[in-house]
Parts: sequence; structure tokens; C-alpha cells
Amino acid sequence: MVSYGRVELLSHELSLKYLQMKWNAYGKYINLAQLILYSFYLAILTSFAASIVVHDNDVDDNLDKYRRHMRTSNLFNDTFTSSPLTSVSPGI
Repeated sequence: MVSYGRVELLSHELSLKYLQMKWNAYGKYINLAQLILYSFYLAILTSFAASIVVHDNDVDDNLDKYRRHMRTSNLFNDTFTSSPLTSVSPGI
């Protein structure tokens, strides 16, 4: 009715009763199902976002572990202090 420019027909008593009947028949149930589905999705998204939040204590602990690892690790010295040419025998 709107697409044909007859908006005043929607306010007619018969049209209002028909829309109310359609709403009571299935409209409110579909709307309720969409609300429940959206609430379920929002709860899952919120719990996921809350689980990945990094706390200050976790950052400090990980930074301390990294610093201890770097102090005890000898990777830099092992990699860059030995020359690949020293392992080659002089007769070749």
C-alpha cells in the first residue's frame, strides 16, 4: 500500500486488525527468537573478549620471564662470535 502511495489505507480498521492478527500469529515469536539469538551471540562475544584481556600482572610476569630468558640465553654469542670459516680445514 505504501509503494502505491495509499498510506491512508494502512490506518483503516480492517488493515489494522489484519496487521494485529499477523503480529499475534507469528510476528512476536519471530521477534522474540531474534532477541534471544542476539542475546546469546552477545554473551558469547562478551565472554570471549573478557577472556583475552591482558592484565597488568600477566604482562609483568611475561616480561620478567623474557628478561630472564635473554640473560641466560647464549644464542647471540653462539651465533655471531663463531665464524663459519674457522670450521673449514686449512687444506681445502
